[in-house]
Amino acid sequence: QTNMHMTVIILKTISKSNFQKADVNGDGFLTADEYYRILKDHGVDCSYDEIMHIMQVADKDHDG
Repeated sequence: QTNMHMTVIILKTISKSNFQKADVNGDGFLTADEYYRILKDHGVDCSYDEIMHIMQVADKDHDG
């Protein structure tokens, strides 16, 4: 839950330009890979599996 809490804090502070940088394919959504990279870039210690779990929990409509 600590990583989930950190994720929420980081996502709340990500500016639009940082989101656009993270959104490598430019589709307006974050893939698991893009999400993982931005968290790692912000110093969040998490595994890819944790990112997948967070996305399953948080992204109810599966639109990234």
